[in-house]
Amino acid sequence: FFFFFFFCWLGGGRRRHGQHDTRQTAQRSNARTAPTKRPVERTDKCLLIVTKHKRKKRKKKRMERGRRQQEGGEREVSEEELRKHKSLDDCWIAIGDGVYDVTGFLAAHPGGAEVLLKAAGTDATKDFDDIHSRSVLSSVSSLRVGRWSEKKKEDNESSDTSQRGSGGDGKPELPPIESLINVFDFQRLAESQMNKLPWDYYNSGADDEMTCRENHLAFQRLWFRPRVLVDVSSSNTRTSILGIPSSFPLYVSACAMGKLAHPEGEVALARACIEKGVGYMIPTLGSYTMEQIVEGTKDLLPPSSSPPFMFQLYVNSDREITKQLLQRAESLGCRAVCITVDAPILGRR
Repeated sequence: FFFFFFFCWLGGGRRRHGQHDTRQTAQRSNARTAPTKRPVERTDKCLLIVTKHKRKKRKKKRMERGRRQQEGGEREVSEEELRKHKSLDDCWIAIGDGVYDVTGFLAAHPGGAEVLLKAAGTDATKDFDDIHSRSVLSSVSSLRVGRWSEKKKEDNESSDTSQRGSGGDGKPELPPIESLINVFDFQRLAESQMNKLPWDYYNSGADDEMTCRENHLAFQRLWFRPRVLVDVSSSNTRTSILGIPSSFPLYVSACAMGKLAHPEGEVALARACIEKGVGYMIPTLGSYTMEQIVEGTKDLLPPSSSPPFMFQLYVNSDREITKQLLQRAESLGCRAVCITVDAPILGRR
């Protein structure tokens, strides 16, 4: 090895002085094939170059994907290919006519990564439509990897939940709302109109449901104070809740996934609250975004007026996400923030 490096050095010196011969050429060819030990610094630089190259390659792929989408030249993803991507490190889901790579979105999904992993490698269109609005997909358009080639024709008669309660689907006709006396009447009617999965979600509590039962009993212990020998011909139930005027001292609280009960979900609830003059709490995990809810009620509000909305907040472990949620709620005119403090983990149902 000593002589090998010596002759390499000697050949280098000759090259520097313009001396070339056949022996030097042979040495150069041997030097290329000889196992030499690279310095650590050079190895680190090579790794850095490779990493940068991979990043550029991924960026190029994303740009190429976006260009194909704009030009309408998306590649088709078959069912066989979709099934290959169903792990924590490689998770694809088909929704509607598209396939989405949600691997990087798992940790940020409001409902948790497990929900997406259960649908990994499959067509999750039905489950998605039961909960979300299709317009939500515009916010994750960068995750789209191709067109779903196995998209089946939708059966509007069976999937359109707006036909529920019409009598044509085996469910009873809706009675006049004036005939409903209390919340128990509404509860029984809702059960007769809703499918089993959404009804179980709305009508259940976590684990053994002790808290759910205690909440029910707590409301039964509340009584109105009787007013006797007082003129009640002009009684007024108007009040304000957190600065929001209300026609009576109740408001509609936040409830996730409103689309399970009705295709218009939270938008329908918000419109009803405005029409009846009561407050509405927008949920963090709604089927519609807070922007869609506010936009869907603009025609009911006077110009330049704030909607009678509050915002229910789950504090995310990523404080930047929490900050962005609050900024969005403030910019849309929400008048109060109600923070959920008793849900560090999701309850089992």
